[in-house]
Amino acid sequence: APPHTRARTANIEGPPVRLVTETMAPFNEDAPLLDAKASGAERAFVGVPVSGAPARSHSRIASVARAVLVAAIACTCVAAGANHVLHRISFEPHANGIKSFLGWAPDGLDVPLNPPEVTLLAACHLVPERVPAFRTAINSWIKAAHDEGGLKRSFDKVILVDWSSEADLWGETANAWGGSGIPTPLSFYKVYADNGEPLKWQLAKAVNFGLSKVTTDVVLKVDCDTYVERGLLELNPLQNHAGDRKIFRYGDYRSAKDENEIHINGCIMARMDTLRQVNMYDERLQQYGWDDSNLYDRLRDSGAQDLNITRRNAAGHTYITHVWHPHSEMSQDARVGASCVNRCAVNRLERYNPWKNQQRAEYNEISEAPPNIPSSITFHSYRGGTLPSVLDILGKETADLLATYCKNSQYAAAKCYGWSDWSDGWDFKEELDTDKDVRWATEKLKAM
Repeated sequence: APPHTRARTANIEGPPVRLVTETMAPFNEDAPLLDAKASGAERAFVGVPVSGAPARSHSRIASVARAVLVAAIACTCVAAGANHVLHRISFEPHANGIKSFLGWAPDGLDVPLNPPEVTLLAACHLVPERVPAFRTAINSWIKAAHDEGGLKRSFDKVILVDWSSEADLWGETANAWGGSGIPTPLSFYKVYADNGEPLKWQLAKAVNFGLSKVTTDVVLKVDCDTYVERGLLELNPLQNHAGDRKIFRYGDYRSAKDENEIHINGCIMARMDTLRQVNMYDERLQQYGWDDSNLYDRLRDSGAQDLNITRRNAAGHTYITHVWHPHSEMSQDARVGASCVNRCAVNRLERYNPWKNQQRAEYNEISEAPPNIPSSITFHSYRGGTLPSVLDILGKETADLLATYCKNSQYAAAKCYGWSDWSDGWDFKEELDTDKDVRWATEKLKAM
């Protein structure tokens, strides 16, 4: 049959632009839509690739590539979200756990801490062998003074008290803080005795001096070998919106993950009005031991609730810990004995002369400063700090008897707790039966 011809427009909705003339075979219902042997021009006309197999292969590759890309983006988003969550929750004692992620305030404390409210305070008597530990600590403070990675800085001010250091604490501080280029202000206080002679290390006096210079609502008191990270504030709220809670957080040794973490027992974060209510540290404690624990006991008695300061988040990241260093030559038994003496002595004084009613040591500022002070640091020199110790107040006879009373560390560790002293504390019959010196000292003390 002769071929049929037909005219068709390229643009069927508009006016004809150009005519396309096609030669078509007669319609056959049993024939395929396009014969497999059709020419390339015919196949191209209906939009079918000339070569089918390579096209299908390219299509599959593109589909797989798109799927892989989508999966990679999804995994990245999930990982970022998980990292965000894990860095803002913790499952340590008194930490926020998953509840905070769900919008529930841990321990009812629903007011987040902000860096402008917080001052980091450290007081130390730096000796040469502790210089490496101090360098590690202050470098961690420099990092913690910046926001980074979605984590807030941990403070906006720093106070560093140099309590007659043997090493060059000022030089170390000026090199580290002054050379870091950070805007966070650091106030450096150098303190000596009235006559200009070095003061013996007395933690309570040194820290109280620093606390008296704090102008923010909250203080984070650390040691000069404490490692601090950004993000600490987010896991350690101190207040609720009602404002009817008194909270202090400290490095409870019972929550330590290892022996090294036990040494942050002296780190505390609290509102300044909570500390002022108990007159801060008892400056009558002037030898090693019990100064931190005495403060915590008096804070609890004032109605403040103690919470552990969170060390790690759920991802295992450390926010505050102790920088390891060789310890002093003082043995553990000597530490236990000294703490026992202080505990028994201060408990006796607290009954008749509560520390909250006593006067703290006084200081006078003098005009003395080193050259070339960095712009981010202010330097101050003070003289003073005279105040009798708890043993000076009780007298030499009592002090000597207490040294004997507490000489056996295995028993001394349990004496004079709960505000008791030698008159109503626990006596160990086995110790009294086997150590005549302790029995004599106990009898003499009870007779006073």
